[in-house]
Amino acid sequence: MQNKKSFLTVFIIFLILIGIYYSIWSSQVKKVEKTLGKDLQNLKYSSIEISGFPFKKQVYVKNLEFNFNKNFMTNNILKVKDIKLLSTIFSNTYKILLTEVEYIDSSNEEEIVSKLTFNDVPKISCSFYKNGKIKALTYSDIGYRVMDKENKTVYTADSSSLNLNSVKTETGIDYQLDSSFDGIQNMQILNTAEKKDVLEYVPDLYSLRMNILKSYVTTSDDLESADKVITINDITWKNKTQKTAINLTGILNVTQDDSLPFGQVTLKISEFNKIKDNFLEKVHNTTITDESGTEKLVKDDKETSIIFDQLATILTRLGDKNVESTETDKIFLLQRDKKEFALRVNGENLSQAFEELENDKNVKAK
Repeated sequence: MQNKKSFLTVFIIFLILIGIYYSIWSSQVKKVEKTLGKDLQNLKYSSIEISGFPFKKQVYVKNLEFNFNKNFMTNNILKVKDIKLLSTIFSNTYKILLTEVEYIDSSNEEEIVSKLTFNDVPKISCSFYKNGKIKALTYSDIGYRVMDKENKTVYTADSSSLNLNSVKTETGIDYQLDSSFDGIQNMQILNTAEKKDVLEYVPDLYSLRMNILKSYVTTSDDLESADKVITINDITWKNKTQKTAINLTGILNVTQDDSLPFGQVTLKISEFNKIKDNFLEKVHNTTITDESGTEKLVKDDKETSIIFDQLATILTRLGDKNVESTETDKIFLLQRDKKEFALRVNGENLSQAFEELENDKNVKAK
């Protein structure tokens, strides 16, 4: 009899402990739901499911869509069919698994859906602050391909890595981004006269490096409306095939009382003439549609063609003004003061440079 009572007592205590533990697990899950609700409120998705009791938190987000129209002025969408976030019950760090990623191009009348295929499962982890803001994010892969609807490769990359870390300061929060993308190749020639040669076209090989510090000046959780200081330690875009490069460094400020970023950045273009000539060739052979709906090449549209030729002429002259520029490499100091519209390039107002070039042409024409 005594043994039965002891067993019953132990069983009741066990049930109570299970109930307490479940309430703790449930409270942690509700925090995750609340955090995701904030983070995903501006994104489209079909459902969120949370499981993992008793020792894990497993979050499943289905059909999550990232729309690039806000930051990149395009209606294109990156769609992830399934995202799985895995964590232990008391941890705010998650391992992230992706399946079936699609890129949807909505720039034309007919949507173009491309599938993104990884060479191996990318390694992704993310941690959050208690208020739901991202604390750190790491990502790495060993290459991927983008396939069109006919399963033809249109884009490849050999490797990608991204590390985002944050530090809370007395005036706000700093985010440090360090990323690299190597072996980038675009297999598809879009909207150019070179399409006829696409089967013989061998794409150039590119790489991209970024090291940026973004400081939010705020004591609240509303980072979107906070003033920001962006320190560009290094952004380098290289064409390994052509042996050209574009490098950007400097500091930009973004404030609520000015609609445009202001500050000073240095732009260095290696093999400037080669980049300029390649750019003009691509632009002149790009197809555009005029007001009447007629398609034509830029080089056949005099007004549009002149604008790009003028830009190339002005940049060449302004690049030569910098004492650090050489015959092959041009350096541009770009400056904009707060609440001033004018952009200065190596000390000269860019808008005025266009006006002076147009006036010189008019004088010569007379």
